[in-house]
Amino acid sequence: MGLQKITTIFCALGLATAAAVSCNSAVAAVATATTAATAATAGSASGAGAVANASNAAIAAREPLLMAGKSTMYQRVLTTPSCKLLPSAAASGAASGEGEEVHAFSQYYVYGDAGSSYEVGTDTRGEVVGFLPKDCVLPWKLPMSMFFTSPTGRHRALVFDKQSALDRIIDSPDGSGYYRAIYEQVLNKSSVDNVVSIEPDKYDDQFKRFYFLPIFDSVESLFPDGNYLYKHEIASVAAHGADGEYVQSSGANDRAIVGFKAAVLFVIDASLSMQSHSDRIKQAVGTIYKSIKAKNLEDSVQFGIVSFHSGTQNTATMVLSPDESMTVEQFNKRVANLKQAAASGKHISKDSYAGVNLALQDINWSQYGARYIVLLTDAGAIDASDLKSSTGLDATDLRLDAEHRGTAIYTLHMFTDESQRSGNYAVARRQYETLSFNEVLNKSLYYSANAASVEEFSRTLDFMAHSLTSQVELASWGALSAGSALAAEDDFGVAEDSVIIGEALPLSYVGAEKGAAVPEVIRGWISDRDLVTHNKIVGIPAVLVNRKQLEDMYIVVSGLFEACILGQPSADGMFQQLQVLASQIGMDPKQLNWNASIRNMGIMGEMLAALPYKSRIADFTSSEWFNPYSSE
Repeated sequence: MGLQKITTIFCALGLATAAAVSCNSAVAAVATATTAATAATAGSASGAGAVANASNAAIAAREPLLMAGKSTMYQRVLTTPSCKLLPSAAASGAASGEGEEVHAFSQYYVYGDAGSSYEVGTDTRGEVVGFLPKDCVLPWKLPMSMFFTSPTGRHRALVFDKQSALDRIIDSPDGSGYYRAIYEQVLNKSSVDNVVSIEPDKYDDQFKRFYFLPIFDSVESLFPDGNYLYKHEIASVAAHGADGEYVQSSGANDRAIVGFKAAVLFVIDASLSMQSHSDRIKQAVGTIYKSIKAKNLEDSVQFGIVSFHSGTQNTATMVLSPDESMTVEQFNKRVANLKQAAASGKHISKDSYAGVNLALQDINWSQYGARYIVLLTDAGAIDASDLKSSTGLDATDLRLDAEHRGTAIYTLHMFTDESQRSGNYAVARRQYETLSFNEVLNKSLYYSANAASVEEFSRTLDFMAHSLTSQVELASWGALSAGSALAAEDDFGVAEDSVIIGEALPLSYVGAEKGAAVPEVIRGWISDRDLVTHNKIVGIPAVLVNRKQLEDMYIVVSGLFEACILGQPSADGMFQQLQVLASQIGMDPKQLNWNASIRNMGIMGEMLAALPYKSRIADFTSSEWFNPYSSE
């Protein structure tokens, strides 16, 4: 059996284009889209005790509607810019002003058909959030999106209103010449029959800025010269305005997830030595708040305070929980009234870890789509091995706990000349750099400044505030960022899929004569290959999956690859290994039909089997696999 046959098993799972993109590249694209696009939004805080448990049990009893003929794939829809989430099926929506505005191309699962509207939820756990009129949503069969490649060395893609208009070019022996002619007309701002849009001239690298160009249907085709291609039906919002950017609403923060909440918990050193830095503490809190307000995020961010000192007991106190309703003035008053410890301990170091640990343990982080701790101190932390430690935890223990919860820890270390002379500064820096290391950004969120220098402290504080605010803003858009709920290793009750998948890629509308109304959504057919130079790739598909789906895909991919490797010694070894794989994923291996193709054995799962891009190996039966002359 050839090595290529072994490696192309990955393509059988729909992770690569047919003779277009290598399997490794396709897997990377899927992984990137998963990281950039799989998002989670903040759910409502659950109630307490038996009432909450009963409520959760009732919600969990509901499931979204299944797609026709499927047993594991749910119906889902994407919203258009005019959509409003209605409180009931009888609500009248946009005309009456009822309902809540939702971001364009937000994803919802369908829980019920109410005639002219769908009953929808943001996840598959059974929590229904309202109704969406059918005339403002787009049914979305598979979670697929397309990314444009760099246009260097190829023609920009045209979007056609009908598949037949695209076929006219693909099937024609002189299709390249015809395409060049209409391409030039579009570039010259002329209207062309059946052409509704053209690929943007500015290239957006999806690895740097994820955008969403959903695929609604895919059809494999063939050029007369023998090159394969896929025709994709895509949709996007229409670009508006002189700058070409689509403006959805007048809100300054219109890309934010509806209902998004973030928590910023200040963990403040209240030991006696910090008393001289009280103005710096107030400055830090004020600067961070102003930075958040400048991004119009203040209504989405809730603040809390934990204080700590280096006493022998009760070293950490929850002064203010972020879920307490409080005005900015009341919050600032709490900060101003923080009480320092009555006496300093013998240690130069403080029980900083007690404050951070309390913040991690005593907050219901599952309420928040973004989670941040800001540690403010002027000294190092009492180590885990020290008898004075109230927690027995070190920087690594706390960092891993924060990482598990998806919480980012910022440290603002206010050192002094004395702490530098004593060596405490160097110790503290090592500790807090470890504590504040963030895997999403692959760097530490540790900032230090000499508290005696007003200029240095202000400059460092501005850098930190800008960093934190940028991460909050990204999280509010549904992107993976430091502190985003997406970074949590467990979802802690947060919705498993994103209400907002990503920022749509605006497309210019060229399908109407000058002065005609521009539609809010552009929908049409596009080729994934250059229609002039057929070996040039125009678009790369990506499958958007959540963590659970990614784990399932890993089990199948690794299992099939292992089946290939272990099955090499004998002709039937590969299919015997498939029996082992079937057992691992809960199938009855005795039910496998060796006369069926690998795809139809049920091992791959409905979603993988439904993906349009596949290698021929997915259709291999046992007899074809045994045949040494089968295609390599």
